[in-house]
Amino acid sequence: QAQVRGKTGTVTQRSREIKKMLPPQLFDLTTLQREANRKFGYPADKTLQLAQTLYEKHKLLTYPRTDSRYLSSDMPPKIAATLQRLPEPYAQLVRSGDFQKGLVSKRYYDDSKISDHHAIVPTEKVANLNALTPEERSIYDMVARRLIAIHYPDYEYESAKITTVVEGREFRSSGNTPLKMGWRILYADEKKPAKEETLPEVQVGDTRPVEKTSLKQSKTKPPEAHTDASLLGLMENAGEKLEDPELRERMKSAGLGTPATRAAIIQRLIQAGYAKRSGKKIQSTEKGQRLIAVTPVQISSPNTTGKWEKALYDMANNPDAALRTAKAERFMSGIRKFAVFLVDAAKAADDTQRFPQSPKKTAPKKRAPAKKPQDKMPKA
Repeated sequence: QAQVRGKTGTVTQRSREIKKMLPPQLFDLTTLQREANRKFGYPADKTLQLAQTLYEKHKLLTYPRTDSRYLSSDMPPKIAATLQRLPEPYAQLVRSGDFQKGLVSKRYYDDSKISDHHAIVPTEKVANLNALTPEERSIYDMVARRLIAIHYPDYEYESAKITTVVEGREFRSSGNTPLKMGWRILYADEKKPAKEETLPEVQVGDTRPVEKTSLKQSKTKPPEAHTDASLLGLMENAGEKLEDPELRERMKSAGLGTPATRAAIIQRLIQAGYAKRSGKKIQSTEKGQRLIAVTPVQISSPNTTGKWEKALYDMANNPDAALRTAKAERFMSGIRKFAVFLVDAAKAADDTQRFPQSPKKTAPKKRAPAKKPQDKMPKA
């Protein structure tokens, strides 16, 4: 810092590149839950409940318990009709000159990426936004804007990098300058994640004085506590941290739970006392930590799930029926042996753990039934 303070720097390298960012894909349930948690702090089960209400009661969203982010190839006419029926302020966005009518892209319409249900989109019913609660409206807003966004142009920006040498020391600068807002105009009111630096226009060989210098000292931090969003991401991609590449590949199509059950799994951990909420954060409790401490690693590791998924995949995709049956019998035999192993491991465990007990709920005392008045005989 002392060497470069007040000195002159010379630009030795510069590059400027025009880059594009495609509109985001449509929502499936998991990505909707993660985004709602990030933006509004909604727990996963609350987002599911709101989406379900918009689907069942208000008839404004398509089926929410889906794991697909794509639409089928026969849906463009239906989507066009839906977009024309959106209320304000969304209708204004559809009327915009940037809106691209009749856009059909493989990025959003792909039959091969749909299993039982397509992505979550608004229905053709005209929405009465005043009839929705603020929370219901926030979920509808997310889904409606996302559908409109895929019909807008790409976001374009200029990415610049400059290398400057001062007294033999090399310094690198980078920054982005927006050129065309494209689909990001739909999210102009949202809080910007970080201010994007705009670099000056310079040429190689240009010199500039060093105006100020500063030192930044930091410490490595432990991983952040989980949120609903981060937990849902790990459950959806449960094998991404597996070391075995074959198991990691097999787990790509098999996470923990399904889009419809992941919120309930998280909520169950909290209800059972294994985890607790602290604002947006989800933290393990002493009870949860002790459970993992006494659980054999074979049952708590995603490696086990990965091996099972691989075995099931191999069976399902084996064209030889006899070999399929043999593999199935061998797999079930392994499951039975594994169950025996778990029971034996529990019996042989030396370390007895006492789990914190949840306070017992005392049942309200039953009141004695009120005595019915005796029927009196009418007087003659």
